[in-house]
Amino acid sequence: CGPCVGMGQAPPSFSNSLRTFNRNFKGRTGTADDSVYLCSPAIAAASLLTGVISDPRELAVPELPERPPARPEVVQRHILAPPPAEEARTIDVPRNLPNIFPPPPQKELPDELELRVLIVAPDDITTGDLSPDGATVMAYRSNVPAIAEFTFQHQDKEFPRRAREWGGGFIVAGHNYGQGSSREHAALAPAQLGVRAVIAKSFARIHRRNLIAQGIVPLLFKDESDYDRAVLGQTWRISALHSIAAGEDDIFCQIEDVGEITLTHDFLPREREIVVAGGLIRFLEAEQGAAA
Repeated sequence: CGPCVGMGQAPPSFSNSLRTFNRNFKGRTGTADDSVYLCSPAIAAASLLTGVISDPRELAVPELPERPPARPEVVQRHILAPPPAEEARTIDVPRNLPNIFPPPPQKELPDELELRVLIVAPDDITTGDLSPDGATVMAYRSNVPAIAEFTFQHQDKEFPRRAREWGGGFIVAGHNYGQGSSREHAALAPAQLGVRAVIAKSFARIHRRNLIAQGIVPLLFKDESDYDRAVLGQTWRISALHSIAAGEDDIFCQIEDVGEITLTHDFLPREREIVVAGGLIRFLEAEQGAAA
């Protein structure tokens, strides 16, 4: 789990390294000035053997030792069978332990949101910016209120305090917001702090989906130049959000001391319903209730 948590195996400065997983953006290895290349496992293995970036198709096939016999009994010793259903019903699952807390409850999306801009972020904000990795932060994976205190800690350490004092708010960002790993905490932590919408020039695909699931509305600038009108602390009033479920694409936003701008989105039909419901859990609860 070293690559995912961002611990260990950090390459030297100004050195090349090959990575076989999708953590290949700048600084993701733990070294800010490294050079990372994404490749297939076969290329990584061939390059390891030769010491230079190599095409495995151009290498001779090495002689491999015989595969050792399978030992399934060793594997089975590491697998615990589930208890019978009667016994399982008697097991008390601990709740609210010192470092285990339930995620933030999803809230109904109002038709109108009037909140302040918590941060004006640049292009290429990563999920690691939103929910940093490393031993200190990742220890709180099951404690969303605690992990939320590290949101944007590398860009703006005051973000969590500001979000609490202002009663939540909006994030304004540039292109490719939420690039990088698919960590759910990058959406859970802002939701915990009361973020109700992210207004950006564009979103990374997986993080956009996670925002929708957690009840944070990902909206797009219809005119990207409106990004330049955003200022930290401004009050934005976004109206007629429920019209999204009815098929509306354009959403109007009144910005304090600036005027009106137009926002839009790229929601699929089902996503429109999830957004207006306030998140995937609320949507599924309503769907199950209607079917009962």
